[in-house]
Amino acid sequence: MIHQYQLKGVLANKFRCTIILCILFFSCINKEQNQVNDDYLILNKIIKTTNTQVSNRITDLKLNNNNEYVVSIVNKLYKDEKKNNLKGLDSLKQDIGIIKGDSILDSIFNLKQYEHLISQKHNTKWDLKLVNELFKEKVDNENDSKMIYISKPIYSLDKKIALVGIKRKTSMSISIYKKTNGEWIEHRLIAPLIFQPKAEKFIYDN
Repeated sequence: MIHQYQLKGVLANKFRCTIILCILFFSCINKEQNQVNDDYLILNKIIKTTNTQVSNRITDLKLNNNNEYVVSIVNKLYKDEKKNNLKGLDSLKQDIGIIKGDSILDSIFNLKQYEHLISQKHNTKWDLKLVNELFKEKVDNENDSKMIYISKPIYSLDKKIALVGIKRKTSMSISIYKKTNGEWIEHRLIAPLIFQPKAEKFIYDN
């Protein structure tokens, strides 16, 4: 009789463990899918905004969405802050346009966030099936004047702030987006290479 009760207990524990693993598995899938959805919400909004600003001209999308430039900037900030190099950190923030007192910038550019941001480094390609029907053109020629490169976003710990690298023919910058009421709204640009060439030296500085 005791053996039978023990067997039932073991089976019950295995059942509970299976349920917990299933919950965790589907939770991870949902989180990953939510991030994919946010990636393409941001991507399509940037392309639409760009086309509107340039007299409704269709923009060619560079398929590669390498976010190494964005991660490199964050990594440099992380190294200076971890070393308590306050002079270098202040200089770098000034160079790339991180304004003191901006609550959104303050909430993402700090030690609590840096490692999480850096861990999201990716070198993949956009899936054209998920790009807005109006903007499915693509180019492989880096010199194409209509080409726009948009990096895969990296997100804050709470998933409410995103950093996206954007490169056009003669300029490169990082756009900060904030999620408000389910919509991604652009907050400001930082690290504009056309105006702040000092930022360029941090590319690949890992």
